Amino acid sequence: MLLVAAFSSCGQQPTRADEVAAVPRRFAADGAAVSWPDAIAAIEASDRYGGIKLQVHEGLQPIGMDAQSKLWEFVHLASGAKGKEIPTRDLATGRIVPDGDMGIVLVLLPGGTVWMGAQKDDPSKPNFDPGAQQDEGPVHQVTLSPFFVGKHEVTRGQWLRWAGDVQGGVDEPGEALHARPVTEVSWSDVDAALGKVGLQLPTEAQWESACRAGTGTPWWTGANARDVSRGAVAGLAPCASVGSKEPNDLGLHDTLGNVSEWCRDGYGQYPSTAVADPFVASGLGRVFRGGSWNGPTESCRSAMRGSGDPGVRYNLVGFRVGLDAVRAR
Repeated sequence: MLLVAAFSSCGQQPTRADEVAAVPRRFAADGAAVSWPDAIAAIEASDRYGGIKLQVHEGLQPIGMDAQSKLWEFVHLASGAKGKEIPTRDLATGRIVPDGDMGIVLVLLPGGTVWMGAQKDDPSKPNFDPGAQQDEGPVHQVTLSPFFVGKHEVTRGQWLRWAGDVQGGVDEPGEALHARPVTEVSWSDVDAALGKVGLQLPTEAQWESACRAGTGTPWWTGANARDVSRGAVAGLAPCASVGSKEPNDLGLHDTLGNVSEWCRDGYGQYPSTAVADPFVASGLGRVFRGGSWNGPTESCRSAMRGSGDPGVRYNLVGFRVGLDAVRAR
């Protein structure tokens, strides 16, 4: 039997902005000193971000730049086990080694203009996908402001630190399970919980832009379904700990497969014209994206959409977090 979600604090409250700015320098596992002033200056000077002047975000701690993507990463302190919030990095690759104790890691994405959706009629036009479904079109341009998005799907361990006795897919103790993505959490559970710790779900447009990572192929891994396994847990493979597959070019893991992921939007038809920072406040249920371990590779295409009742807890649906970086929505 599923337990009713009752949000409770994990015991570590988000820090006020003026206090965060004064936090002593913390050290990432690679030894680089990281502070908010350092991060703000580096991001403003980076070619990846086009001069963004980032402000301090309450409860987030900069942990440095990913060596492959050249994008900055931050940890959400309140979602980590006390004293273990900051993740470790593999000394050989510099990549984060996920575990059940770390706080949620967010990647700052620069935004920009992208093509959203898919079409199967013209290989010469954007986002050609032979498997495109009717609700994935029309393909349209979307301009996005800079935003944060979770590097991984939220884990069972992270959710339990917020929600106490909520089942959330946690049916056995153990580190391996605590590093797996949480499921059986409704959209309403997630929306209420995130609102209390200063986070959000990503919009559907943010999610697809993050998943595609600049690609226009059916999967970010390319146009060949045989290549999907290097970046996705799908095709009836067992659900895996987050980060077990290769990241996309933005350094994000498991955007294809493992578990489907709630988005902020209501489910509706796409516009036929260019839009900026779109968000559908209501619709026929709430959108989830990304496919799951329990489906074929075709179900985890970058454009594939699904919808569910916001009050229902589905055993294949979890989430990753998002946050608008430069403006409140």
